[in-house]
Amino acid sequence: MNRPTALIAGFGRNVSQQSPWRRWLGGALLVGAAVLSATPLRAAPRIVEMTPEQLTAEARLQFPQRRCAGGIACLTLSEPKVQIQQGQPRLFLSARASPALGAQQFDSGLIEVGAMPEYRTDEGAFFLKDSAVTRFEFPGLDPQAAATIASLIKPLITETLATTPLWALDETDPQQAMLRLVLQKVEVVEGRLRLTIGR
Repeated sequence: MNRPTALIAGFGRNVSQQSPWRRWLGGALLVGAAVLSATPLRAAPRIVEMTPEQLTAEARLQFPQRRCAGGIACLTLSEPKVQIQQGQPRLFLSARASPALGAQQFDSGLIEVGAMPEYRTDEGAFFLKDSAVTRFEFPGLDPQAAATIASLIKPLITETLATTPLWALDETDPQQAMLRLVLQKVEVVEGRLRLTIGR
């Protein structure tokens, strides 16, 4: 079975600062959307795919993120990395987690979350929904302290992912604005995030 065309995804805010691959994808999306608009009844959906490396590059534009609960427990997430596991429909995001309780800062650890990709049309951005923590590693903490920290910061992890886009479209870019209009479906397929563009 032939794979759909894999276009390297990503966009720049300033055309003069875009890398060649970002300009190429933007042009490809614009052409594809124009074709769909011109022949809505006959045009086949266009497929764009993003690799975990490209998703990681986009996610790093959104981090670090800091959240606090009750003014006591705080969590900073940084250095995100997106992975896709064989046969899984979810995206997996790992990040460095730096917790604090009041004025006490704890050693950083590693968290990993598995979640479904979601595109929110009203925000023009991609998020992770239905997240579940799959790894929680804090080697600098004893087991009891780690369990206490985990209970306090897991809700902050969920809140961060629910409100922080993995990738946000730039509405000032006509190419990205066009993608927002015709994006039909988002799913994980064969190790990539697949965007189906069509109507």
